[in-house]
Amino acid sequence: MTWLALGGYLRVPGFARRRNLVLPLLTGIAYAVANLLIVSPVDPGAFYHVRYLLPSVPLLVVACVVGIVLLAASRPRWLARTLAGTFVAVGLAGAVILYPHESRRLHNDTRNINELQRTIGLWMAAHIPEDAWIATYDAGAVRYFSDRRTLDLVGLNTPDLRWKGAKWSKERPVVAVALMPALSWPVRPGVTRVLASFWTPRYTVTSNPRMGLQIVLGCVGTDSSPQRLDLEGIVRVSLFCMPWRPDRSM
Repeated sequence: MTWLALGGYLRVPGFARRRNLVLPLLTGIAYAVANLLIVSPVDPGAFYHVRYLLPSVPLLVVACVVGIVLLAASRPRWLARTLAGTFVAVGLAGAVILYPHESRRLHNDTRNINELQRTIGLWMAAHIPEDAWIATYDAGAVRYFSDRRTLDLVGLNTPDLRWKGAKWSKERPVVAVALMPALSWPVRPGVTRVLASFWTPRYTVTSNPRMGLQIVLGCVGTDSSPQRLDLEGIVRVSLFCMPWRPDRSM
């Protein structure tokens, strides 16, 4: 049905005089392509990455509706009604068929996030000094529930971490790093120690079940000077970490 709808743009006489109707289609496609160029689709089947494409979906749905209307307008009335009815019926049938599976998946994804990111954020809120910096991959839930100044390891919230590198991060040393061992790990493990670990069963937020294990790292050391912490793996970034001080955190 999608290809049928898009065919309406090409088969309608006088389409050149209605080029404004193609704006939703071109905008949706342009956004999706630009997003794929900026954010590599490491796991395209998972909501964890597909979510970045969602803003283009309403535009593409509108484009499909416009295409069906244009295609139907050039046909006999009975055929136009049949095309429109078929489009609506197929859409509703797909929603009904997919609803049970998607509902179960959403419930499980929500449980995974509650048991990981939300719990990590609450742990940090209870243990990390209020004026301290932290670092994390998921700088949404962890940042919100911890209520701490946060370096986004992916760079969406703190792009300077990716663009300016170690010089920028040295001015913002962290005391704890929420890490996914399945994605990245310290180049020098000896400079850190695990402060807490969190796990959720049946992890479905991505297709990698190993991401169901996440840890909070702190730097070891006896002085108060920041230590360089380089991470390697899928995400490579350089941080500076302040040695963990139990007397300040508990």
